[in-house]
Amino acid sequence: MFEPAYRMSESEAIYETLRKEIILLKIPPQTKLSEVKLAKRFGVSRAPIRVALRKLSDNALVEIKPQSGSFVTAISTEKSANIKVVRYLLEPYAAKLAAPMMTDSDLKYLAMHVGRLDEPIGDRDQKSFLIDEVDEVLHDMILARCGNPELTAVIRGFRPVVSRLSLANLSRDNERAISVVHEMRQLFAALVSRDGEKAFHAMQQHVGSIKIAK
Repeated sequence: MFEPAYRMSESEAIYETLRKEIILLKIPPQTKLSEVKLAKRFGVSRAPIRVALRKLSDNALVEIKPQSGSFVTAISTEKSANIKVVRYLLEPYAAKLAAPMMTDSDLKYLAMHVGRLDEPIGDRDQKSFLIDEVDEVLHDMILARCGNPELTAVIRGFRPVVSRLSLANLSRDNERAISVVHEMRQLFAALVSRDGEKAFHAMQQHVGSIKIAK
């Protein structure tokens, strides 16, 4: 029987497991996900499997085709490159707006998470997820403080693709992981100084250094 993590429902725990496997390419793009096989694997009925697959579909990781089944979505190089261009234009501006608005409690919260980057984790996949998680916290705080809900909505809409691309790169490229951590620290330092221009340039460097796999 599949035992979900603390406070997670069966479907949530299954979703998290499949999400990680898809993002890290342990389940290749265009793989068909059989409800029957997944139910057998996790030792559950098909109901929580369906819920997990729907959530994966909502996050653009799975495509549910009527009469055909559920398939892991392909990674579009063109779409990833287009999203990078839009992020490069929008996210530095969001950081510039947000930096002067940071409160002491905001910065304390960010410091706690950025400090987690020093945790000794030997497993590359786990380290990749930690980096991505802390990066998401930084970006979420910037969006929360930029004061522009339309800008926030556009950037948030890219998150499923961005997270998948980021984790795929981090898990395969140790040098990229080291660079990302440095970029995040620079961005955090700019937020601590509440300097909009520094935050703009730090975010520009962070987004601009993203690698789009060919």
